[in-house]
Amino acid sequence: QEGALKEFQVTIGFSELSNKKFTRSMMGYDPGEVTNFLRDMSLEIDKLLKERTMLKEMIRERDVSLLNYKEKDKTLKETLEVAKEMSKKLKSDTNREARLIINDAEQKADMIMREARDSLKNVYKEINTLKKSKVQIETNLRALLHAHLSLLDEQIATDVVSEDNVEVEDASKASTYNEEANKASISPIST
Repeated sequence: QEGALKEFQVTIGFSELSNKKFTRSMMGYDPGEVTNFLRDMSLEIDKLLKERTMLKEMIRERDVSLLNYKEKDKTLKETLEVAKEMSKKLKSDTNREARLIINDAEQKADMIMREARDSLKNVYKEINTLKKSKVQIETNLRALLHAHLSLLDEQIATDVVSEDNVEVEDASKASTYNEEANKASISPIST
């Protein structure tokens, strides 16, 4: 636009046009008409120059305004790009953090399951060990009871024979005591 205005530059100003003098010739133009025409033309050119100046100012203001809008548009685009990048980075970081949390949880779950299985195996081993110990203790206790019963049976058998011997012995001692007591006048032992 400004290039088009530069092409339309007027080299004659209002004062030059209104003060222009023509040489007179015979049978030439009417000087009053020429003067009126030149005055009208100079007024029209002056009006066009003022309008051109005003249009140049309007174009300059619009160019400044357009430049401001372009700057704002550029800033908005940059802000939007930064926001997009931040959004991508935040999404990426969030996904990475979520994967880390999930991996950590899976590892902990695996560890807990392994520990639970190991603990269960240990409990089963302990139960089996206790069952074997119980069977061994029962077997040992039975053997001990049988041994004691055998000893008890032998002891009873021995005691019966001994009692018979003791009774016989006691009877013989009692009768000897009684005899001696009679001799000494002591009360006799009853048998």
